[in-house]
Amino acid sequence: AVQIEVHKDRQKRMLMLHEAAISISSDLQLSVVCKSIIESATRLVPAEWCVLYLHERQGSLQQILSGGQRGVSLELGSGLSGAAWTQRSPIVTCAPEDHPQYSAHAYGAFAARV
Repeated sequence: AVQIEVHKDRQKRMLMLHEAAISISSDLQLSVVCKSIIESATRLVPAEWCVLYLHERQGSLQQILSGGQRGVSLELGSGLSGAAWTQRSPIVTCAPEDHPQYSAHAYGAFAARV
């Protein structure tokens, strides 16, 4: 019975990934693609909220919020996202506010929810 549930969960996630891929590739407008990525990630994880960071040409990370609007801009290496970009490796933590790279500024409007 447990294996059946695990299989069903895997199937559900694969279907969600497939739907996300179709949604993301259906439009080439950056704001639409960003919003689609955020919505898909929020459903897949699941999570209450999600932000996306885009690498800007001037060497910063631009936060994109759930509604597609722009949030804070981070210098590379600043905050958890900036550190992950610099290290080219994800930073996984259940308590981001306790991590040495944590910066409330990096979360912008979501800082109080971390």
